[in-house]
Amino acid sequence: MDFKSHAMAQAKSYTVLLMFVYSLGCHPAMGECNVVTGNLIFDSNKVIWDITNNDDNPLTISSISLNWPVQNGALTSICIDADTIYEPDKDPSSTLVDSNWHGTVDKRSIAPGQNSRLMFIFANSVCTTSSLYSLNVKFGKCKAQYPIDSIPGCSISGPDIVCDVESVWDNASLVEVQPYVYSYKWKVDNIVVGMGKNIRIDWKSYSSGYHILNLNVIQTWGDTTISSEYNKQVRIIKKPIVKITITRS
Repeated sequence: MDFKSHAMAQAKSYTVLLMFVYSLGCHPAMGECNVVTGNLIFDSNKVIWDITNNDDNPLTISSISLNWPVQNGALTSICIDADTIYEPDKDPSSTLVDSNWHGTVDKRSIAPGQNSRLMFIFANSVCTTSSLYSLNVKFGKCKAQYPIDSIPGCSISGPDIVCDVESVWDNASLVEVQPYVYSYKWKVDNIVVGMGKNIRIDWKSYSSGYHILNLNVIQTWGDTTISSEYNKQVRIIKKPIVKITITRS
């Protein structure tokens, strides 16, 4: 094979490899931003949402999706702090804003560590029922939303093996997010042993062998309820008891 043919073959192989890598999804999917968001705040004809950027880089808004009650009337403008970033009227009761921004790009950016107020201004006094609103803000390849529509990942932190101790702590490793309210129910072998995010279990009262620790997390907001269950196997090892029998011959 001459040099030209060899080079073309290598280029073709490289192209196929790139296509294969692309098909495996090397481009990041839309994920959650490293931000902290608050509850909705209602003030006359305004709905306000606090956003704190905990990322190491600035976050620039690329689109905003909003649903709101009809009684609010038209959405007249959107602001970040004192800057207006969008002002054409939008009829109720939903909109997607991803173009025709007002002002420069930096006006839509939140610096690392910065807390900003995203403000939606309506034609009428706003409804104060939070459950009638939904909000999705995209920052390029990540997003922040209200309310959070799924329960974050949870795991049970605690011992897998318990060796003859009276009690140990087991914890629900879960970051609670607003505006949801959380409740926790713990079971051992399908029997309720306590409530709360953290629980202390008297494992010494259980027989040696394997037992199933179950955690049920209930996440509620308005009429929305999400229930998730997590299980963990715990092995109990009792201190051996040795009996010595002495016989006389």
